Amino acid sequence: MDNNKKERLIISCLVLNSSSSGYKTIIKNLLLNSLQNKTLNYKNIFVFQKNGWDSLGVNMQMYISNNSTKIIIINSFKSKWVRAFIEQILINLLALFYRCNYIFMPCTFGLIFPLKKTITFVHTNTSFRLPRYLRGRNFLQQIAHNIMIKITARTSYKLLFTSKVTKDEYITYTRIKDHSKIFLLRNGVNIKRFISGNLSQVNALKNKKFFLSVSQIYRLKNFDTLIKSYLKLIKNNSELSNINLVIVGTVQEEDYFDELLHLAEKNKNIIFLHNVSDEELNWLYKNCEIYVFLSLFEGFSLTPAEALCSGKNVILSDIEVHREIYNNLANFVDPYSVDSVCNAILNRKSFSIPLDLKKQFISELSIDRFIDRLYNIISN
Repeated sequence: MDNNKKERLIISCLVLNSSSSGYKTIIKNLLLNSLQNKTLNYKNIFVFQKNGWDSLGVNMQMYISNNSTKIIIINSFKSKWVRAFIEQILINLLALFYRCNYIFMPCTFGLIFPLKKTITFVHTNTSFRLPRYLRGRNFLQQIAHNIMIKITARTSYKLLFTSKVTKDEYITYTRIKDHSKIFLLRNGVNIKRFISGNLSQVNALKNKKFFLSVSQIYRLKNFDTLIKSYLKLIKNNSELSNINLVIVGTVQEEDYFDELLHLAEKNKNIIFLHNVSDEELNWLYKNCEIYVFLSLFEGFSLTPAEALCSGKNVILSDIEVHREIYNNLANFVDPYSVDSVCNAILNRKSFSIPLDLKKQFISELSIDRFIDRLYNIISN
C-alpha cells in the first residue's frame, strides 16, 4: 500500500520510563508488530521518553527498510507531573504536524483537549477504587488523576478496557452515557517465550528450585503476605527449605520495600531481582516451581498469563478480575490469609489445568489477536 494513503496513528508512549510494567509489555508488542510491517493500513508514530525507549531494548537495525513506523524520542522528564502536562500539549501538536487520523493513549488517561480523535485504553481503576495508602500516590496526585479520568472519559472518541470488571467500575464512576464508544479489548502477550542472550542475573538460580512472583513493588501487590506465607512454609516443612522465593520487579515504594526486607529477616533464600531482561524473565517463568501472585487489585494481570504461556500453574488472589480472566486456569486463595496461601503452595502438585483450556486461553491471549482487535476497533 502507498505510504501516503495509509491512515496515521500517533501512539503516546510517554508513560514509559526505566521501570517494568504492564504498559511496557503492551507498548513493546505494539511497536514490534508495527516494525514487522503487520499493520499495513496504518502509519504508526510512536513517541517515547529516552529512558522509556532505552528500556525496551529494541534492535532497530532489523527494521531499516520499515515504512510503517516512525519513532520520536524526546528527553526524559524528571517529574511525572511535568510529563503529564507536556504530554497533553505535545501529543496534540505532533498529531497535527503529522496529519494523524487518530491518537492512541495506551495508558488509562486520554487527552483533556484532544485535537484529533483519541482512543484511550483503560488498564485499571486504582485511582478511584482503592484507599490512598495502597496506591502509592500523594493527595494532590490523586485529585489530579480523578479529575483527568472524568474529563478524558468524555473527550475520548473511543474507550477500550482490559476487563469487564474495569469497564463496569469506570462507567459507574464517570457516569458515561454514551456506551457506543465503549469496547472490551482485553489484553495480549507474546505467547512465544524466547530465552537467549545474557542471563547473568539468573545464573545463580540454575539447578535450584524456586517459587516466583513478578510485579512492580508497592503495597497493592501484597508481597508481604507472600513472604509471610513462605517463611511459615519453610519453618514448618523441612522439605521446602531448599526452595527459594524469587520476587521480580522495580521498586515503586521505598518504604514498603524496606518493610519487605525487614520481614524477610535477611533470609538468603528470599531473592529480589530488579530490571531483569525479557530473556531472564522468560527463563524465570520457565524454571519456577509455581507462579504466585497475591495482588489485592488488578485491571487484568498480565504476569499470570505469561507464566501460563510458559507452561506453569498459577496461584492467584481471589479477586473479581482474576475470576473473570483466569476462571478455571488458576488455584485461587484468600490474599489476606497466610494459611490459605500456604495450603495452595503445599498442594501445588495436585492442581492441574485441562490442556485444552490452557491452549484455548493462550491462543485467545496472543498479541496478534490483541492487535487485530485493536485495529479493528479503531477502523470501525
